[in-house]
Amino acid sequence: MHIVQSAVFLSAWFMAKQLAIIPTSQQLLSLLRRLFFYVGNLSVDCTTDALQSFVSNMNITAISCFDVRPRRRFAEESDERLKSRKGFRLCTWDKDRERLLNDSVWPEYVTVIEWFSKPRRAENVRQVHGGFTTSQ
Repeated sequence: MHIVQSAVFLSAWFMAKQLAIIPTSQQLLSLLRRLFFYVGNLSVDCTTDALQSFVSNMNITAISCFDVRPRRRFAEESDERLKSRKGFRLCTWDKDRERLLNDSVWPEYVTVIEWFSKPRRAENVRQVHGGFTTSQ
């Protein structure tokens, strides 16, 4: 009797699995993919904990958050103005992208953009030749 019940249970489990919507591998990867954002033009009093708390209140998972140098918006911006504000590199899941980039949840003066790396200058690039590290 126990064997029959187990067989019925297993066949029901397989039927349920076949009827369920199984996400594709691409959908799974997009859920698990991390994205990086620059959050800038914040007060120098703002901390990583404060930003993570703000983002958490939007039901967004902050995987990591680091202080970074503020990015210049205009070439003529002085260094003094850059010292009066702060920027962060925030890492979240791809599934939270739209909520994070929603302008209506951020104060008007805050900048939130996808992270981009500045191109390296040739004199700062280091290469490895035969086990030795050299600068170009």
